[in-house]
Amino acid sequence: SVKEATLKLEFGDKQLQVPSFHLETEDGVFYGNLDFNWSKKPIKIKGVIHSDYIVLSPAAPKDRDKKVIPNVELSFGGINEAEFDLHLELKSVALGNTTFKNVKLDLKNKEDALFLSPLSLEVYEGTVSGDIRLYPTPHDSVKVEADLEGRQMSLEAFYKHENRENLMKGGLFNARFKGRGVGRNLQGLLGDWTGSFEWVLGDTVLYNQTIQSNLSDMVFSLVGFFNPRAKQDNNTYLQCAAAKFNIHNGVAKAPQGLGIETKQFDILGSGDINLKNEHINFEFNLRKKHGIE
Repeated sequence: SVKEATLKLEFGDKQLQVPSFHLETEDGVFYGNLDFNWSKKPIKIKGVIHSDYIVLSPAAPKDRDKKVIPNVELSFGGINEAEFDLHLELKSVALGNTTFKNVKLDLKNKEDALFLSPLSLEVYEGTVSGDIRLYPTPHDSVKVEADLEGRQMSLEAFYKHENRENLMKGGLFNARFKGRGVGRNLQGLLGDWTGSFEWVLGDTVLYNQTIQSNLSDMVFSLVGFFNPRAKQDNNTYLQCAAAKFNIHNGVAKAPQGLGIETKQFDILGSGDINLKNEHINFEFNLRKKHGIE
């Protein structure tokens, strides 16, 4: 609901200009300028929108065994009722436990598609840039095509956003995610995804006992692959890690595509991750470093 609104309006022939507006709702504060033109159908909407904060969905409670992929509904209703050409600059966007900062994007629709391009934002102490394209389908689903690159994001910051602190130190990573899929929600979309994912991780210290107490058994079992003494040692030291996945119909496969270096071992992994049910099936080959007992 709207709490407060201030508008300056200028009317013309089949045109409405809003040189300035300020709108405060329960979910955010918006301001900028807009131009509406209905001389031809569909109506054209052009302008610049700023926001100091937007709350798209509230933070979720801490859940040790919750799924990684949230069940966010995807909607495409009303996209063809107007033609958009908007530039958005959003200082803070809250989506669940994650806050995106300094979001900048151009929002346009043409040929029954919605384009978010170029897109840039800050999250997990790093940056993401790229573009997203959305297309309606006959079955109330949304087809999504994306090409996104993340730079210098932090796993430590990610888990802090999830209300899980003191799990690790460091964990800066770069990533590239691209491809396409169709779904009614985010889980269904990734379950249909075809594309690729590349990921490179820097120095990271994992706090074994805290991870075992706060994350799922599946996550801690992965730590056990990196360090067979994870239940006895306080910490696991990752010096670097890299992965390349080819994704087809929601199954991400890495044939010899995962490499990890710890203080004690060089590790090569191969296997797959099913994005439909988040099942992980991997095999790891460990080679003890010279001089390690």
